[in-house]
Amino acid sequence: MNPLVLLLLWPLLELVVLIFVGDAIGALPTLGLLLLGALVGMALLRGRGLARVATALAEGPSRAAFGRATGGFADIAAGLLFLVPGFLSDLAAVALLLPPVQRRLARALTPRNVAPDIVEGTYVRVDDGWRDRPAVLAPAAPEDRKNPEP
Repeated sequence: MNPLVLLLLWPLLELVVLIFVGDAIGALPTLGLLLLGALVGMALLRGRGLARVATALAEGPSRAAFGRATGGFADIAAGLLFLVPGFLSDLAAVALLLPPVQRRLARALTPRNVAPDIVEGTYVRVDDGWRDRPAVLAPAAPEDRKNPEP
């Protein structure tokens, strides 16, 4: 279906669903649910979404940071959808809050040139004398490195 047609039909579908829900549960409970959705949307916009995006952007470029930023943007989009009056937009917002949906979005939107999550460093094996436990990896001192940095 053409996205423009869907964009034009969305308000009509929202109105039809709103009329059916209002007929089924009454006008005041329907207005209460719409108000509750708006309050949830404001809470999402004020708290979780922006905080997740800010911490992800502070981490630097990596796939994990991009995934967390995408989740933050999904939270922001969900907050905006909760602010739109209607139950279909609320359903779309709830779907955006689900972690599997956010992971799929992150995979679909991650550019191919984002650096993989690799931790680089020089480590030496420290044997503590106990044979029943695995050896501990510790950061190497500069004098223990084979190619010391100048």
